[in-house]
Amino acid sequence: MQVGATSISIPAGAISLPTLLQVTVTVPASNYMEIDVTAGALAHFTFDQPVSVTIDYSRCNRSNIDRAPLHVWYIDSDTHELLQDMGGVDDKASQSITFTTGHLSGYAVAD
Repeated sequence: MQVGATSISIPAGAISLPTLLQVTVTVPASNYMEIDVTAGALAHFTFDQPVSVTIDYSRCNRSNIDRAPLHVWYIDSDTHELLQDMGGVDDKASQSITFTTGHLSGYAVAD
């Protein structure tokens, strides 16, 4: 699944039972680079194996974005509170960061 250059890749075996899964990737207008990944009406969805998520942060215009490596944070989508550092591989050339996760939630890019 892909929205612009932001994508999620679900490998075979990530869902063990037959499941109708409607995944939505939302990139809201924000001062922060964040995405909200949901499965239908479920508040949270947990996979049997990690899925790969790539976030495009090319719309960010901070002057120091090329300095330190960026990380992805699992966030509370309503309050934007940082809950867990998910790490990630920051590709400065493509201005994207890729990480793995076992659940669909809200995520933000931060340093």
